[in-house]
Amino acid sequence: MKVNTILKLNQINKNFYQDNSQVFDQTRQFFWSGWQKLLPLLKKQFRNKKIKVLDLGCGNGRFGLWLKNKVFDFNYWGIDQNEVLLNLAKQRLTKEGVSGQFILLDLVDKLVQKKSLFEFTQQFDLIVLFGFWHHCPAQELRINLLFSLKKYLAKDGLLVISFWQFANDIKLINREQKNIIQLGLNDDALEKNDYLLTWERGKKSYRYGHFSNLEEITLLAIKTQLQIGNFFYDDGKNQHMNLYCVFSLIN
Repeated sequence: MKVNTILKLNQINKNFYQDNSQVFDQTRQFFWSGWQKLLPLLKKQFRNKKIKVLDLGCGNGRFGLWLKNKVFDFNYWGIDQNEVLLNLAKQRLTKEGVSGQFILLDLVDKLVQKKSLFEFTQQFDLIVLFGFWHHCPAQELRINLLFSLKKYLAKDGLLVISFWQFANDIKLINREQKNIIQLGLNDDALEKNDYLLTWERGKKSYRYGHFSNLEEITLLAIKTQLQIGNFFYDDGKNQHMNLYCVFSLIN
């Protein structure tokens, strides 16, 4: 994918969250049911250990609140490119007594510039990407993102990513194809399984999304030499809205 296309898709997403941050926050107050399925694994992996958690695309901080609710002992780093949502995360988690840092950062821009994603010197026991992966344009950038995250993952740490399974809704996808031309993009500017999705709550907006199935995810794990220990589907009315994959370093 060409750099100018990547930047345009990233700007579409930034505009979306800028225009809809308040409405998005109001509709994102609940905990994901998929997190509950992760709970036994997280408790087994970390037992009573105090852990370092890196939440990429943290939004309004829901996952941090869930960890607090489940009585985990942790230090929290939340990263998001939207200042409004990031400030909400900081306010809510600080109020709950969570020790954390909240960093305004555009990960896609960092990947395009081929710069180190973070200035951290420490590694993390748990790195999560919930609701972010599909917003990262270009297969090359997604591969580089995984390589980068490996550097920050502790030896016995877990990297958990949710992959939005929106493309399984055929009616939705057929309608969304029309958005590509409306937003000044050609079909050949995008890669396989790339879509421009409509948001109908509040101000009508568009957002870029990439659909990743299990086959693609498995190939990514092979290329980046990560191990998939667990995977499962959950969330949404049919409990198949997200595909969760738990990655770890290969010993």
